[in-house]
Amino acid sequence: MTALIVSVIVPEIRRSLHLEKDGEQTQEFELITQTEQGATLPGVKILVISQGAPEVKATDNNGYAKVKLPSKGDVVVNLSKAGYPTQNFTINLENEQSTTRIVQLSQAGGLEVKSSDRSCKTVVADPQDPTLNVRSGPGTQYYKVTELHNGMQIDVVSQRDGWLEINSPIKGWIASTRIQQLCN
Repeated sequence: MTALIVSVIVPEIRRSLHLEKDGEQTQEFELITQTEQGATLPGVKILVISQGAPEVKATDNNGYAKVKLPSKGDVVVNLSKAGYPTQNFTINLENEQSTTRIVQLSQAGGLEVKSSDRSCKTVVADPQDPTLNVRSGPGTQYYKVTELHNGMQIDVVSQRDGWLEINSPIKGWIASTRIQQLCN
């Protein structure tokens, strides 16, 4: 029984048991969890249910998680956290192209799901200094990895104490005061 549970979790074995199709089109999806007042809600357990084995994730300290969803068909997202009732909502990326959802949970049992329908990119922007240090951790006490230049697009993964963790164009941490969101 234990071997079967492990087999269902490992993607390569899921494919070999035909529980996941080879070449299945997936898309990265961002989920941001908040309280009904809009404060970040960390540690929310996320269970993504579609064809094949469910994917289990949890939001980080900033209420953020990135999961992979099938590009086609309905996907049920189950959210649970101590002190909050378990909630479900359905996503279909064929019908709604937005890949970011902000979910506000209520301790009374309410759930509000908002789509982010704008296309935004985050760029380095500081007219006083054309370069931005990328550090190995969230603070000036961490060593400098490299520099980014004004106008460079970045991919933010999380944030902590005024610092942003990025994974593109390089992995590291940058000061949050030195970036700007450009949206269509």
